[in-house]
Amino acid sequence: MFAVAPLIRLVLVALSLTYLPWQGRFFVFPVALSASLWGLVLRVPKVAWAATALAAVTATLSLVHYAEKPSGVRVLDRASAPSVWHMPRWQVQSLQDPALGPELRFIDDRIPPDDSLALALGDNNFGYPMFDPHLERRVELVPFGSSADEMQTGWLLANSDRAHEIDPRCWRVVFRSKAGTVFNHAARCREPA
Repeated sequence: MFAVAPLIRLVLVALSLTYLPWQGRFFVFPVALSASLWGLVLRVPKVAWAATALAAVTATLSLVHYAEKPSGVRVLDRASAPSVWHMPRWQVQSLQDPALGPELRFIDDRIPPDDSLALALGDNNFGYPMFDPHLERRVELVPFGSSADEMQTGWLLANSDRAHEIDPRCWRVVFRSKAGTVFNHAARCREPA
């Protein structure tokens, strides 16, 4: 049963979730569960060598052609892709969703890493790019249905679906893009901590 755990999980995820590129994390546990049986392969040397060769080729091609963080090297693809090693952080973080690029650039360039930021995100938004590279920024989540007037942060990022919920008496718009709006804490509201 453990050996087919990844296949069972694949079917369950396919039936219950829509496709998103970062849902590969749902397969970590079933693959680890099936790994308990991988030792049985070592008993047959030809199968062990074949599995090792297949794993080496798969790992190499996966790393070279990883769309989210391209290495700049292409083996089976004629189209060139820029390497992430020469891109600014905001650009790397927005490769999968280019609409996030302008707001990530604003946050990286204009909000100090030691300042606080509230996030009013939607169901399929991710907040990890809003942390600075050294995890110095304090990040808080705005609950659904909240106008964010109770938030004690200096800045607020709301996605395009939730920007209208934000209380304009407490927050003033400083940047707007297709993906979201960045607000600064207004002086007439409570001061951030």
